[in-house]
Amino acid sequence: GLLRHNITRSRHQHRRMAAALSSRIALSAVPLPCVRRAVATSGSAGVEVVKRGAPVVVVSAKKDNKRKEERKAKNREKQRDERGETAAEAVKSPSGPSPFESAAAIMQSLTICGSYKDKTGEKLLEGKLMVQEAAEALWNAPFVCASHDAADVFNYGNKAALSLWGLSWEEFIGLPSTKSAQAEDGIQSERRELLDKAAATGIVRDYSGVRQTSAGRRFEMHGATVWTITDSEGAKTGQAVRFDAFTWLDTDGDEDVDSVEQEVRRQLWC
Repeated sequence: GLLRHNITRSRHQHRRMAAALSSRIALSAVPLPCVRRAVATSGSAGVEVVKRGAPVVVVSAKKDNKRKEERKAKNREKQRDERGETAAEAVKSPSGPSPFESAAAIMQSLTICGSYKDKTGEKLLEGKLMVQEAAEALWNAPFVCASHDAADVFNYGNKAALSLWGLSWEEFIGLPSTKSAQAEDGIQSERRELLDKAAATGIVRDYSGVRQTSAGRRFEMHGATVWTITDSEGAKTGQAVRFDAFTWLDTDGDEDVDSVEQEVRRQLWC
């Protein structure tokens, strides 16, 4: 009886082993599906999760963005080197991005464009532009555009303005606008009269006046438009200027009229 029991038990074990082996062979015969790349992004954590089959790879978005910024900075540096520009001539901020990309510059760009339309009935920039596009277009415009606040302190200057005055963005912003002209009483009083007139009437067209670069070189702007920027209640918040032609002045006050676009091209190689 004991022998018969052992034989029966052994048969059952052999059957279970055979069934398990058959199952493994059947599984190995099934073709594996192609491994597909699935991406899930966590908005709150700013982390990208990349699934490749079973393993999960977590990639930090911050590190990825940092690498992109480094590549952009290297490309900008390479382009400046190819054109023979220096960092100062490129009118870039030390951190890399152009000044117009800051939130404050974008808001002031929109304020300038909106106030110009209100005062003149004309567009300062051509075409239909999105917010970021308008800020970039004003920055790269072929005319000088600058503004100061109610305390006569510069709060915006586009690339042409910075190039003409020979200042970086950091040097220009926060500079009293009186520094844009010579300290002589006659020139400063004439400048003050212009700003007062623009404040009283809202706009002054076809203005010509003498100004001075940071290096002390004098120039006369021609056909300038000066207008007052106001808030929703009509209170003065600043003033702005736009012009696209000027004359470099020597000791005799005689030189040919030049265009802002030509001067910017010479100085910035753009």
